[in-house]
Amino acid sequence: MELPESPQEAHGMMYRISKVLAHQATRDFLEKEKPSYKLLTTHPTLVIGESRIQNSAEQIDMVNAMLWMTIQSAKPAYPSLWVDVKDVATAHVSAIDTPAPSGTEFILSLNGVTWEDIAAFTKSEYPDLAKLEPPFEGPVTKVVTGNAEKHLGLKWTPWKQTFRETIEQQLSFNDAGSK
Repeated sequence: MELPESPQEAHGMMYRISKVLAHQATRDFLEKEKPSYKLLTTHPTLVIGESRIQNSAEQIDMVNAMLWMTIQSAKPAYPSLWVDVKDVATAHVSAIDTPAPSGTEFILSLNGVTWEDIAAFTKSEYPDLAKLEPPFEGPVTKVVTGNAEKHLGLKWTPWKQTFRETIEQQLSFNDAGSK
C-alpha cells in the first residue's frame, strides 16, 4: 500500500477504510447480537448532484469537486461509479417501509457509465470545460444494485441529468463571479 502524498489523499484513504470497518462491524453486530429490530444498510458509491447547501464555488463538496476537477483533466484517477444524491435520499426514505429482511445491503450506484461516455458528454455539452481524453485504461467497474431496485423500487436518475445538474450548478457560481 502506498502512503498518501497529501492531506487530501490521507483523508480519502481514511474515509474509505472507515467505511469498510463500519460495514464489517455492522455484519459482526448482526451475527453476534441478532437484534429484534430490522437493520438495513445503504452503500452509495460516489454521490454527486446539485447541492442544496452550496452557496459559492469554493463550497463545493468533496465528491462533486472530484468530478469537477476530473472533467477538466486529461485522465480520471478513480472508477466511474456514481449515484445521484436524490436517489440516495429516495433509498433512505424507501427503506423505512421495505419488507426486505434484516441484514439486507443496498448498493446504490449507476452502472454502465464509462469515462468514455462522460468524456463524450462533456465535450458535446461543455466543450470549453472538458479536457478528458480517451482512451482510458482499466476495466469498467460494475456493482450489484439488485436489492435497491427489487426491495426499494429504485429507478435511477438518468446519468446525463445528474451530470448536467452538477456541472451547471458549479458553472452558475463561476458565472456569478465566484472562482
